[in-house]
Amino acid sequence: MMTQKHIGYKIWNDEFEKDTCPELFRVSASEAPVIAEHNGVVEIEAPFFASKTDAAPEGKEKEGAKWVQIPFMGKSLAGMTLMPYTKGVKGASITYQFKMEPRKVRIHVIIKSTLDYQNKGGLTYGVSVDGAEPVVVNLNHNLNEKPENIYNIYYPTVASRIIDKVIEIELPVTGDGIHTLTLTPNDPAIVFEKIVIDERGGKKSVKVI
Repeated sequence: MMTQKHIGYKIWNDEFEKDTCPELFRVSASEAPVIAEHNGVVEIEAPFFASKTDAAPEGKEKEGAKWVQIPFMGKSLAGMTLMPYTKGVKGASITYQFKMEPRKVRIHVIIKSTLDYQNKGGLTYGVSVDGAEPVVVNLNHNLNEKPENIYNIYYPTVASRIIDKVIEIELPVTGDGIHTLTLTPNDPAIVFEKIVIDERGGKKSVKVI
């Protein structure tokens, strides 16, 4: 195939007059994806956000950090993070929409393994569903080489290259079953890779509506 004269052929004979462009399908960027439950699980790749808000400028800054997609980050499709890491993240958020019946669920937020490089006791982010008060999660307060952490936390996390933090909430009742999940980073250098809303564990969800 590397030596063929044309592209776009449908059989192994390439004797046709000109290159043929494949059929293209366009999806409106204004239509945010709603990830549907499948087998009790909703799995959302970080780039499949419904909306995002960049950070507000602080002090003498003309602008705050902005959301950036990092292709092929980690074990997933891509990561979403705020850059540059030297700017503030105040006011930044990213939202996702999913469809699931009201029940008690576990929300896994899977993040790139990052050390507490600011030495502040851990980097944090908030998780909110349908406008509720955010649950603040400290992702790496114990990711260090202290004797009580080095073998059971530090080494396994460095090897897996991800941090999977879990909270449990009760999904509220909504008219159409669609929920909005909002992540609010409180510190720079937090790279979101995937969100999994899990009723009972098990199979992945790939259904998008």
